[in-house]
Amino acid sequence: MIYFLGRVVKSHLSDVPPFMYAGGTYIYEDVKNSRDAFDGRGTQVSLSFTHHAKGRPFAFAIEPFLRDWRASHSDEKTVMLIPVDGISSPLYSTALEPKNTTRLFGVKVPLHFVRF
Repeated sequence: MIYFLGRVVKSHLSDVPPFMYAGGTYIYEDVKNSRDAFDGRGTQVSLSFTHHAKGRPFAFAIEPFLRDWRASHSDEKTVMLIPVDGISSPLYSTALEPKNTTRLFGVKVPLHFVRF
């Protein structure tokens, strides 16, 4: 079992194109959300089958693996929507990084060179 120790996630909301709302054009500011320690957990499982042919200078392996990661949502942060025209009042909203699950699976085929 793998535990999440926490981190800060920076969302580049300023990369989102400007949009119209209530008669004004707005852009988002970037926001930093934090995820606390132990708000996520993961598991990694793999098996390795190695074959070394006698007299050959290498060995190869076949290693199927599974990695599973689950993280809860981040803390909510207030994000300001900045008016482009400089006349309208800024708007405020909240932002959070949603909970997510990542599952990776595959097969590694490493080649090991052996010295005699």
